[in-house]
Amino acid sequence: MMLLRRFTVFLIFLFFCSPLYAQQEFFPFLAEVTAQNVHVRSGQSANFESLCRLTKGEEIVVLEKQYSWYKVQLPLSAKSFVHSKFVKLLNNNKGEISGNRVNVRAGMGINYSILGQLNKGDNITILKSMNDWYQ
Repeated sequence: MMLLRRFTVFLIFLFFCSPLYAQQEFFPFLAEVTAQNVHVRSGQSANFESLCRLTKGEEIVVLEKQYSWYKVQLPLSAKSFVHSKFVKLLNNNKGEISGNRVNVRAGMGINYSILGQLNKGDNITILKSMNDWYQ
């Protein structure tokens, strides 16, 4: 994940998880992934971008359910991107958002899904710089 603080982006992944502490679902709840290589996607369909994969036994925070998909808190392993023109570099791998409501995307380009937004002054950790985009 690219932020210093835990950035709550709401993403969807298939229904391969189960609540750890309750049989009935009360949101939010902590869940355990029950299958191998479960895709975390940028929307509630297999047609959306895969941001990362979770393995059996990993824990994830589930925020709500829409149809047969869960909306989850973005895992730290998920890829997310911000255009460099909205980031003021602070040092080699730290930056500060310089615009309001800057889109965080699933890939490097405006055709990728919007995962969430950052506001002016938010701090980010930059993992990579590619083609005017920061991961």
